[in-house]
Amino acid sequence: MVLRADGRPSFPGILERDLAVGPAEARRRAARQPALLVAFDLLAADGEEYLQNPLATRQERLRAILTPGPAAIPIESFPDGGPALFQAACQQELEGVVCKRLDSPYRPGEKSPLWVKVKRRLQMLCLVGGYTVTGGRPGAVLLGAHDAEGRLRYLGRAGSGLKEEELSALAAALPPAPCPFDPVPRVEADRWARRPDRVVWVRPILGVQVEFLEWTEEGRLRSPVVKGFAPVDPGAVRLE
Repeated sequence: MVLRADGRPSFPGILERDLAVGPAEARRRAARQPALLVAFDLLAADGEEYLQNPLATRQERLRAILTPGPAAIPIESFPDGGPALFQAACQQELEGVVCKRLDSPYRPGEKSPLWVKVKRRLQMLCLVGGYTVTGGRPGAVLLGAHDAEGRLRYLGRAGSGLKEEELSALAAALPPAPCPFDPVPRVEADRWARRPDRVVWVRPILGVQVEFLEWTEEGRLRSPVVKGFAPVDPGAVRLE
């Protein structure tokens, strides 16, 4: 885990550490972005496996082995405080909580109802300021909202939640236009599983409701999901 200055986890900070190439670069990034190991489970120790032991037993053994320090800490459990813990996570703008049965074994590589991640989801109305084209097809929509000076600020892209027919209709209804964002975003410099062939800018007249996890340190929406489109007064779509 890499922490922000305010003590909250930094997802971009983790990515920066993960993407280091070579020992020298890893050391430079470690000095710039110190990481903290947060241990939440113990699968084996001293040649003995604990996969089939209950979670409560594994965590007890973990706390006995790992001494908390500046580089590593064992995670705490709150057996009777799930709702209150989730509320506290939301108040502190954390991603959410993970609910686990204390009698559950560890099942590697398998999704199980014994462990459930409950995420805090935020909602926001944005404007579509463009879209990407990959393999000849529209891909993600580019999101924005007006700041206090009336400039349309780029807030990131969203592809999740979109249907192919929605993207095709959007591309047909919104003809290309000059870039509406100020400043012009370097969309191609973002991290992509597959880099788009091109970016098409459009007039920001179409509203889109999105859900997302949190605001990143760069002022972007993390993991936005499109929930639907709606006609809006473009000038009324503003950053809060």
